[in-house]
Parts: sequence; structure tokens; C-alpha cells
Amino acid sequence: GEKLNFEFKWVDSAGEIATGDILDFYKTGSVAPLGRFNYVYTETAEKTLSAAERGRLYGTAVFKASSNKMNVSGGKMDIYTDRRVTAIESGGTLYIPYTAFEDVLYGESKAEYDAGDNTLHLSCFDLEGRELTNKNWLYFVVGSNEARLNGRLKTLSHAAKTVDGIIYIPVTYFSDYFGFDLYAQNGVYAVSRYGEADRAAVASAAADLN
Repeated sequence: GEKLNFEFKWVDSAGEIATGDILDFYKTGSVAPLGRFNYVYTETAEKTLSAAERGRLYGTAVFKASSNKMNVSGGKMDIYTDRRVTAIESGGTLYIPYTAFEDVLYGESKAEYDAGDNTLHLSCFDLEGRELTNKNWLYFVVGSNEARLNGRLKTLSHAAKTVDGIIYIPVTYFSDYFGFDLYAQNGVYAVSRYGEADRAAVASAAADLN
């Protein structure tokens, strides 16, 4: 008696899987859509952004406190692979799982955690052809307010932290250390790589984040 609401991926062309290992699809098959994007089938009415709104959100990521979704350049996606995980508002800022860093800067970033040293390495760069330009990198011990930005010692306004075994970073990192515009109001946060975020488009995207 409930409305259908689920996400799915399409896989094909894996050929004969001799080993019986589902990961053979990863090595030899095809999948759509790519990455952590999914197709959606729903009987629940959802807000749809206009093409103009999506265009104004290019280079902007929108987050909402307690939501398990985020909007990146006009497209809605999970904030983490486990949908029980949400963005957390604490200490005057919003915290997101560190893996979302690469989704916000898809193809132009890297996030790596070293469990042995409990250190997190975040890098952001521009990709021009095959050349990496304007590269910035930040590394720090999780829980510490000291960090190295491009090798120079910096003091973080908010430290990364671990909650229920998941490492979270504050969205202030995008503005403080990578030069993004940061907008925050009433639990809605937006980081924009190319100048000030469009407030009206941000509000439309936030309304669609449950």
C-alpha cells in the first residue's frame, strides 16, 4: 500500500562470469549512470529544478543539515553510500563525510585517509587538458586544529572529527583553504567555486533536500 520510491543502476555486457564474483561486473561490464549517481523511480512528487536553475548552480554544492542528500552543480545525489548518514550541523558550521569532497569537485580533487597515521589528505586542482594547474593540498590529523596547506602550517577554525566510525570535515574547508564562496543560512549551506552562489537557485535546491 506504500508508494514506490527506489534508486537503481543498469549493468550489462559483463559476458560470462566464470568466477561467480559480482565484482566481475566492475572489471568487465558496463554501468550507467557512472559513479555514485543513480536512476530514480518514484511515485512521490518531487521538486524539479529548471534548466536555468541548474545552470546557475554550476560549480555550486548545496547541503542541508540532517539531510542525506546534496545538490552538486544542479544534480541531487546521496551525501554518503549509507543513506542513514546525513550532514551534521555542529559548532556553528556543517560537517559532511569527507568522501563527499571528491563528489563536490568531481574529477578535480582527491581525498585520502591514512588510518595508520590518522591523517586526511585533501587536494583541489584545475584540470586543463592533461595538465593539473592551480593545485592546493591540505593535510592534517583528524581531530587536530593544526594542518599543512601547501606545506605551510595553518590553524583550522574547525577540526575534522569522527562520528560513528565516519570521518566528517567542516564545509569551512572549502572557503578557508580552497577559496570557495561560502553561504550559510537556516541550516542550508552552499559552497561555490566560481564566485558568489546564486541565492535563489540555492534556495530551490535546498527545498528538494529531505
